Amino acid sequence: MPDPIRLPPQPDQCELCQRAVPLTRHHLIPKALHNKPYVQKQFAKSERITATLWVCRACHNQIHRLFSEKELALTYNSREALMA
Repeated sequence: MPDPIRLPPQPDQCELCQRAVPLTRHHLIPKALHNKPYVQKQFAKSERITATLWVCRACHNQIHRLFSEKELALTYNSREALMA
């Protein structure tokens, strides 16, 4: 039986701005694109599911204001890429 896919645990603060406020889970590879062939070719199913960040609402809103889902999946799919 395969190992269950485990999501990263929730930290105490936003993984982008370090604020200690209520957090939301940001999918680094947007769920709406998980079934797109170009996403499936680049990322394994387990990676598509577990590639997440815990971010505050302000950071989460800003991410989605700045980038399209395709940009998030292909270019800004890591904490380091978002921070740059």
